[in-house]
Amino acid sequence: RGGRRHFVTSAEDLEKRNENQAAIHKARAQRRQESDDENEDSEEIEENEESRSMQMEALRSEVVQIEKKVKSKGPTVFATANPNAEDRNKFKKAKDLHDSEAPELTRREKEELEKQRAADHYRKLHAEGKTDEYKADMERLAAARKRREELAAKQKSDTEQAEKIKHDAAQATQHSDDSDDEKLDSRTVKAMKPAQLKEALKKRGLSTQGQKKELTDRLLAAIKK
Repeated sequence: RGGRRHFVTSAEDLEKRNENQAAIHKARAQRRQESDDENEDSEEIEENEESRSMQMEALRSEVVQIEKKVKSKGPTVFATANPNAEDRNKFKKAKDLHDSEAPELTRREKEELEKQRAADHYRKLHAEGKTDEYKADMERLAAARKRREELAAKQKSDTEQAEKIKHDAAQATQHSDDSDDEKLDSRTVKAMKPAQLKEALKKRGLSTQGQKKELTDRLLAAIKK
């Protein structure tokens, strides 16, 4: 900028010119960096001085307040510990405690302890079957077992009775059919009307379809078996 123009006539002149320009740009960038660093350092120094000034002012104010409190309270008395005194906060082992040093229980703690002991004793007796509650439970269990056995026996008896009634009814039906077969003969069957033939065939579980002759032949064949 503002300098003389250089014209290159060979590759070597071009390379040399490029190197010179690169060196110039590098020097300019370095000068800018140094200038920026100086500005930053000056700003940081100003900030540190301002911070130290504020801290000193706060310390001076705190010292003044402390001096006022000391003057209002009078001379200060410092408490010191007696090196020969027994350390009451120091933990001791159970074997180092004497009977006289055992902690005294409150009335409520004693009552809770007695309740716990009584409950443990009762549970032990109940497990051994020596309490009234255990005996009552056993009686209720025995009564329930007896009721279940009686109910099962009654159900069994009712079932057997129902089976017997069913069997007797079947026997009676079979006997009635046999009696009817004994009363029926070929002459009686031939004299029966179609409705009577169908009723007799229905009792024997036979088909009721067909004309009177077919019904008659079917019933005659059944009573001959």
